[in-house]
Amino acid sequence: MRWRSCLWIGLTVTALLGLAGVGATITVNPGQDIQAAINGASAGDTIQLAAGVHDVSATINVSKAVTIDGSGTATVRGTAITARNVFKITASNVTLQNMDITLSATYALAALELDDALVAVPAGAGLSNVVVQSNMLYWPAQPGAMGTWGGRAITIGGTGAPGIVITGNTVYNTRNGIVVQYNNPAVITDNLVYNTKGGVMNYTNNQADADTRSISGNTWGTVHNEWDIVWNSGGSFFTPNYVATVIDVSNANNGAYVVDRRDASNWNYATGNRSHIFVDLPGTTTAQETNGNMNLPYATIGLAITGVADDGTIYVSSDVYQEQVVFSTDKSLLGSGGGTVIEAPNTLTQYFTTGTNKNYPVIFVQNADDASVEDLVVDGLGKGNANYRFVGIGFYNAGGTVDNVEIRNIRNTPFSGAQHGVGFYGYNADGTPRNLVLSNSSIHDFQKNAMVFSGGGLTVDVAGNTIVGIGPTTVTAQNGIQVSGGAAATIEANAVSGIWYAGSGWAASSILIYDAADGAVVVGNTVTGGQVGIYASYTDNLVIERNVFQGGDYSLLLYPSLNASAHYNSMSGNLTGFYTGSLADATLNWWGAADGPWSDQDMDGTPEYAGSGDPAWGPVIFSPGLGENPDGNSGLAGVQIAGGVLIVVDDVGPAPTGGYLDAAIRGSNGPVLIHDDTILVMDGDFTVAEPITDGVTL
Repeated sequence: MRWRSCLWIGLTVTALLGLAGVGATITVNPGQDIQAAINGASAGDTIQLAAGVHDVSATINVSKAVTIDGSGTATVRGTAITARNVFKITASNVTLQNMDITLSATYALAALELDDALVAVPAGAGLSNVVVQSNMLYWPAQPGAMGTWGGRAITIGGTGAPGIVITGNTVYNTRNGIVVQYNNPAVITDNLVYNTKGGVMNYTNNQADADTRSISGNTWGTVHNEWDIVWNSGGSFFTPNYVATVIDVSNANNGAYVVDRRDASNWNYATGNRSHIFVDLPGTTTAQETNGNMNLPYATIGLAITGVADDGTIYVSSDVYQEQVVFSTDKSLLGSGGGTVIEAPNTLTQYFTTGTNKNYPVIFVQNADDASVEDLVVDGLGKGNANYRFVGIGFYNAGGTVDNVEIRNIRNTPFSGAQHGVGFYGYNADGTPRNLVLSNSSIHDFQKNAMVFSGGGLTVDVAGNTIVGIGPTTVTAQNGIQVSGGAAATIEANAVSGIWYAGSGWAASSILIYDAADGAVVVGNTVTGGQVGIYASYTDNLVIERNVFQGGDYSLLLYPSLNASAHYNSMSGNLTGFYTGSLADATLNWWGAADGPWSDQDMDGTPEYAGSGDPAWGPVIFSPGLGENPDGNSGLAGVQIAGGVLIVVDDVGPAPTGGYLDAAIRGSNGPVLIHDDTILVMDGDFTVAEPITDGVTL
């Protein structure tokens, strides 16, 4: 080991004894000369900056392979316009770490990105192993729009550093955060960059050049950048793979706003080149490849759809937008809640066909696998007269999610019997397997159907929606939720009311399952004031559980549908509880009375059992039943079982599999009835083989 004495007054040099090949540590206090320390250092030394503010009036030239470390307590501040480059790195094997780097004043934007970067590596320097890590880099707060700001935090000049690592830094208040020009392999990771016009600026000449950049784990704070990551050309323009350069990079960097300008020579408009686009009024209608950002949003959703990349996101602010919205790839359309209203224009031009019919949606999604529409209102304004087969939102050969959406006024003016006006229409024409979710939404003031799902290959999850029909009417037979044409469905936790046709010859169904895929599941819904609660036809193996049916004509009408099971439902105040032409297991239901339903098994008008609850017509297995209403929370959709229930066993009606008492024990054992239940066994002879595995009073 060598021991080097102080070469200038006031600087402390500490030998690192016993560590062969490790350099010395030179401590610089505020007011002392950092440049002199570098000039006097040897390769491998560490310049340790003591706590406090180190003002510098000239750029510090890091011309040796040293580490400059601020220990998290030192600030290096440029105090003159000539010191806008606080540090200029001109040697390989340099590390800058653990310090604040800033200026004492703001300045006008320099002509070149290298000229006003707090840390700069000159173009053509050919350096390697340059590390800038764990620093705080910022300009003083700058007034006015970001487009007028000066300053960068870090700029690496073209062909400058084949091994640059920029990691763990915090950057803010600059025009650009981290700028890496062409032919610079670089690792840019885990930095926090916020309140800049361009967070990370990449210049590349070709895709091979771009592939040398590793950008991941960066975050963007709450005061967002106009663009988080920007791809620019270093002189040669080419068309990249936007999913790779925009969407994948966004996903790898915590949802970064990414724009790729490399096929947009001379600022021509590029399509599909942005990960996120903003829409607001007033906004711009100028189609330009960086427009649509938060500072210059688009005025129309159509421009945003053209500009955003596949799998990208469009944010729509609260306002009223009157346009037909059409997209055909996996994109996300996100409103700001009830204040974001998309109104139908007077004439809709884009459509999808069902058979020979043309259907005209206000929002139209086609040929997508995972599109989404969320947090907005679709208002048809009653413009169905000029748009026959009017639809609020249509998904044609498309899957995805529609959540927290209100759909209203999809009808004629005035409300009429014209057989159209569907709030939501999901139609699969090509048989390709697709999944579609419609959740937490409200549909009202529609004309024919609140929603329709149809087509083989389509699997739908309809959950948590509220549907309000027109109420008893002789104008048209409305339907609430319709699943048909081979679609598979789970219908859960919806509230449907006011679906009732008061005329003759037709019926209105709150939930209509017609020629759907076998095994449809209808669970936890509430139907009130509906002519028919569930009408199922040509669909077998239905599972109907924990639904509430109140004040209707029919709760359940299954004809013809085989092997249906209906359990833990609450039926009360309906003219008919259950109507079926084939044997159906309807044990463990509440029929509105403790003694169960009035039951006419052969439909001859004379009951085989005269309970005082809602009637059951046809071969319905109804015993054992529930001796009390199982719903413990009427404020939520469906039956909410909050405690133990009373199960009444009587040898009436067709016997369930295993016998009446075994069916009661199976129900009490769970998994739906999870509390300690009571089984009340009426007079009679019963056999039992089912073991009791859950708490019960028999």
